[in-house]
Amino acid sequence: MRPQSAAVERIDDGLVVITLQPGVRITAAHGSIVRNQLITVFNGQPAGVLLRLAGVAMIDRDAMVQYAQAVTVTALALVGQTPVDRLVAHRLVGLTLPKCPNQYFTDTEEALDWLRTRPQPGA
Repeated sequence: MRPQSAAVERIDDGLVVITLQPGVRITAAHGSIVRNQLITVFNGQPAGVLLRLAGVAMIDRDAMVQYAQAVTVTALALVGQTPVDRLVAHRLVGLTLPKCPNQYFTDTEEALDWLRTRPQPGA
């Protein structure tokens, strides 16, 4: 696992973007690292998550469980460009089925707009 295989960035209150690098194979160990970064970024508070697949080679089920358990996910937007990205996204949602709204997008701005329109907890 390469340390630079993912970037976690807080872009708004209650909104984080995880960008996976092209060709990377994401495992549970990787998911654990990102989970800890998310917990640090949001101090355990609920957050909307945009996951950029960006040509990822593979994400295993345990890694997605790690992402889903990182924070209370209020909404999950998966963004990709290729047919493989779409297949990975649908597989991920099927494996983890977060208890929140989730949707696949090909455009990052559309995904961010969608996340920003989700109701915030306690609002």
